[in-house]
Amino acid sequence: MSSVSIAVADPWTGSFDEREPVRAVGDGHVHARLTLRVAGRPLPGLGFFGPDDVCLDHWLAAFCELRETFEGRASAECVIDDHEQGSNKYRFRREGARVFVSVIPYGSSQPDPGFHDVECLTADLFTEIDAALAAIEALAIREGGDAGEHWWRDLAMGAHLDRDRVLQVSSADEEE
Repeated sequence: MSSVSIAVADPWTGSFDEREPVRAVGDGHVHARLTLRVAGRPLPGLGFFGPDDVCLDHWLAAFCELRETFEGRASAECVIDDHEQGSNKYRFRREGARVFVSVIPYGSSQPDPGFHDVECLTADLFTEIDAALAAIEALAIREGGDAGEHWWRDLAMGAHLDRDRVLQVSSADEEE
């Protein structure tokens, strides 16, 4: 069993009050339900208006930043800030084969002392990030057609995403 899991579902675009299907994305953002579990515990505070209002544009870049920061280093730290007022920041700290995840209060958000240095394995985090990126691409294309593919391609290029790695993960998932 993996020490971390990432799941993405129910993508949409538009405003929280007027959600539209991903095929209407244009130059906008795609939001979805994002569940990130560390040691079986859901990372709290994702999504500005709730767990189904997570900006995939932001988290795609964050996942790439985590990968880039941690790869090839025995110790490193990366703080993810979703730039929403009153939202938490998330600190990922790598120490060898382990990553420790903490919620850091930001703005008007409250600290979550129950989510401090929650541990997962570095290899599990890398596997889940790669699988999540492949899942976001597949979801964008399936739900958004050409518009979803265009959205993905623009973001992936902007994040300098290692498309070969994502394609390898995606192909392995299809073979199972």
